[in-house]
Amino acid sequence: MNAFEWKDMFNIGHQELDNDHRKYFDLLNECYMSSCAPGSAKANADLLRRVKSYAAMHFSYEEEVLRASGYPDYERHEKLHRSFEEHLAELENVNEITGEHKYESMFSFLLEWFQKHILEEDRKCIPYLKKSVGT
Repeated sequence: MNAFEWKDMFNIGHQELDNDHRKYFDLLNECYMSSCAPGSAKANADLLRRVKSYAAMHFSYEEEVLRASGYPDYERHEKLHRSFEEHLAELENVNEITGEHKYESMFSFLLEWFQKHILEEDRKCIPYLKKSVGT
């Protein structure tokens, strides 16, 4: 059983982006379950590295899709992605310097940002994504 359940309301109607979003959700679940196991401090550090890497790959693709779709608020959307990446880097630095791993607050941030970004920001792109694929 997953700690975080995917809901259809997270779908934005673009197959590749929806698949990427599901993979991010799966990554959070996998890492959450790992953080509950013995030796979880290492799992937490790995989580940040994996999320950081996955986010960079996904954001690059999503930004390419948004540019191609003619989404007019593309620059603001891109800034939201950079802000998330900066926050991840700050979390990683705090963990490396202090050795503290605050699982609950980290997972809370990662999940809340994900949900809010998709439901409030990515959903704004839907009309442009539909136009760009001719649906």
